[in-house]
Amino acid sequence: MKKFVILFLILLIGGCSPQNTRDISNLPAEEIDIPQDEATKGIPEHIVSHFKSGNYFLTRADYPNAIRKFKLAVKLKPDFIQAHYNLGVAYIESNQPGLAIDEWQTTIDLDPDYAKVYLSLGYAYERLSDNDKSVEYYEKYLQLNPDDPNAKAISEKINNLRGHLIGHGIVGRITMTDKVNTTTYDPELSKNIFTANIPVIYTTAEIGDAPVNTRIKAVWYYLGLKGEEIPVNTKEKVVSGPQKMVFAVKKPADKPWPTGRYALRLYVNGKENLSVPYTILKGDQKANAEGQNP
Repeated sequence: MKKFVILFLILLIGGCSPQNTRDISNLPAEEIDIPQDEATKGIPEHIVSHFKSGNYFLTRADYPNAIRKFKLAVKLKPDFIQAHYNLGVAYIESNQPGLAIDEWQTTIDLDPDYAKVYLSLGYAYERLSDNDKSVEYYEKYLQLNPDDPNAKAISEKINNLRGHLIGHGIVGRITMTDKVNTTTYDPELSKNIFTANIPVIYTTAEIGDAPVNTRIKAVWYYLGLKGEEIPVNTKEKVVSGPQKMVFAVKKPADKPWPTGRYALRLYVNGKENLSVPYTILKGDQKANAEGQNP
């Protein structure tokens, strides 16, 4: 098992090993393990030799030769998953994120459950300033690997990348959060990923000049693995004129939130105005606060 150094933020978590994890807040280079025996199991030796040579050049930051060797490996065996992934690493390290994305998309085509590739794609799209795509792939990684010890750091990155959502008509900026100023109804931090033990999930909404007796309804849905939508809670308020609103749902008293994907949908007079996706991850500690419900 060889060790090599890569100046690559996402590989600080996943490296070239599905089992390795690193703290993504650390930017300096880290040593990463390559499980070559596992990655090359059942692959002919002459193809494996190209893969191992690619890794050798990768350890020495000789990216042109690493690319050359990995390309030979995938040409001879197009379904060589680890070679495609490592070719993407060589591309991203040589400042070619577009080509890295192509290789990592091929990796997904070969194995949709290969979790670390979603993390790498999130980083590549972040390099390209495509925050929406970056968030999409970071979230997919957490769905596949919710127990990653770096889940909190990845969640914070997602929340920082995600832009504000804007509704239609009288509905302005929508923000989800776990902390809100109950006097001004201003959120302290926009979030779309929460731990399972968070006491209260708030949604703040900026409403424009609403006609008298306008009905604003919030419906929370749990999104099942087969696409089913299960209503979790519903709250409705009647408003008039411009104002800020807060909808809040509390965690069940005796158990955590079910982990998985959710959506909050906002309706104006019965018509859907906006859908906001969010995710519940497994929490490390029990919450010790009851939260507030405006």
